[in-house]
Amino acid sequence: MKKITLFLLFGVSTIGFTQTAITLSQNTSMTIVTPSTVTCNINGVPTENYFYRYFDLTALGYSQFEVNRIDFGVEEYTPGTGSYFVEVQVYSNSGGVFPAGTLTLLGSQSVEILSSYVGNIVPVTLATPIMVSTQQMIIALKINNAQTDSGGNGAGFFPGSNGLGQSAPSYISASACGISTISDIAAIGFPNVHIVLTATGNPTALSSQDFNFENSIKLYPNPVQDLLTIQSDVATIESVTILDVNGRSIMSSNSTFIDVSQLQSGVYLVNIKSGDGVLTKKFLKN
Repeated sequence: MKKITLFLLFGVSTIGFTQTAITLSQNTSMTIVTPSTVTCNINGVPTENYFYRYFDLTALGYSQFEVNRIDFGVEEYTPGTGSYFVEVQVYSNSGGVFPAGTLTLLGSQSVEILSSYVGNIVPVTLATPIMVSTQQMIIALKINNAQTDSGGNGAGFFPGSNGLGQSAPSYISASACGISTISDIAAIGFPNVHIVLTATGNPTALSSQDFNFENSIKLYPNPVQDLLTIQSDVATIESVTILDVNGRSIMSSNSTFIDVSQLQSGVYLVNIKSGDGVLTKKFLKN
C-alpha cells in the first residue's frame, strides 16, 4: 500500500417523478490531498484494488437511481510501458447490508489514465447509463494490476483521497494484501483516507405508497435507554436487525420489542423487514 507502503448532495423529492440530475457524495471536500491514499502495491506499482462507496437509496428517498456519471480523483500517476486503465463500476447488493451480502455488477466502463489527471477530479460520463432499482447501490473504482498487465506494465497509480471528512465509510478490497473481504479503510488502520468517489444521475422518488409505509412504522422511545418498541398500524413486521452506523449487524430479532440496554451510547440503525418492503431508520441509545 502507499507511502505508508503496506505493501450528501441531493435535491428535493417530487413524489412519483424522475428528478433532474443530482450528485450523490459522501465526501465533505473533493480536494485531492497528497500524500493521502493507501493502496495495495509493490514499489508504487498497484496490484488489483477495489474502492467502494455505498448508498442506501431507500434512506435517501429514492426507488431507483440511473447513474450517468462517476467522478473519481487521481493523486499520483507514473506512466509504464503502455497505456494504463482503471474501471468505474456500479453494483447492486442483496442478502445483507453492505459490506455484507452479495454484489451484482450492473455495468462498468474503462478509463485511460493521463498525466494531466494528477491532482484532479476525473468525470466519467457513462456511454450507457446504469439503472439501479434495488435499495443498495454501490459504486466502485477498480485499480487494475499494473505488475503484469500487457498494457500498462509498471505504471504507478494512486486514486485521489483526503482526510477532510466523510458522511459514510470508504471501503477497499485487495486480495494481494490479504484484504479478501470488503473492509472499511478506517478499520484496517487508515482513518484519514476518504476516497473521492461520487455518482451523478437521475433518481426516481419513492411513490406515495412507499412513503405511507415508511410513515406507518414508528420507533419509541427515541432516544431509548432499555427497551425499543417498533410499531406499525399497516405493515406486518417479519424481522428486525440492529446495525451500527457502519452497517455492521449487532443483533436480530423477530420481536417488535428490542432490549438495547447492553448497547453503548450512540446512534444506531434498525433494519425493519415486512411484507410491504424493507425500511431502515435511526435511533439514539442513551
